[in-house]
Amino acid sequence: AASDVYKRQHYGINYNIKYWDLVVKDFIKFYNLNNNSSILDVGCGKGFMLYDFKRYLPNAMLKGVDISSYAIENSLEDIKKDLVVGDCKNLPFEDNSIEACYSHMLYCMALTNEDLENFNTEILRILKPGGKYYFCEHGISPDLSTRVFQNVTNVFYPKLSGGCHANRDIPKLISESGLKILEKD
Repeated sequence: AASDVYKRQHYGINYNIKYWDLVVKDFIKFYNLNNNSSILDVGCGKGFMLYDFKRYLPNAMLKGVDISSYAIENSLEDIKKDLVVGDCKNLPFEDNSIEACYSHMLYCMALTNEDLENFNTEILRILKPGGKYYFCEHGISPDLSTRVFQNVTNVFYPKLSGGCHANRDIPKLISESGLKILEKD
């Protein structure tokens, strides 16, 4: 069925070490994470990236949340107990409980601007004092011709891409929430 194809494309079929292993190693080193760290993946899918964190930081507190029950039900057994079905606008975690939180391609997807404001509020709520939120996104280009193209194609692109809005000003959405962007690449 079409929904099964969508699920396989968006949540991966099987774990493959080549996708996140090097990213996780760099992430741990660059952000000085260790076995005492608490790490949350928002939009974790099947938890493949958290699985790699667990390989390198077996004693860290690892948590993942995804809106898809399909993804959580089909996650790897070694990480499944650390994953929950939930909504990024109402994260099921205690205040000041997470040291490092990350997401990728969450801001560009189907959430409304109001949803993103709620998500940003939730990030501020769950992060420990001094905690960090890391994100990997694409959004509106600084290049005028590319920006015009993004705005024109945004009329139909979200319908073709599963909800992606390539013309969102992600840094602005994040900064306006009270989160401070320390580094941008």
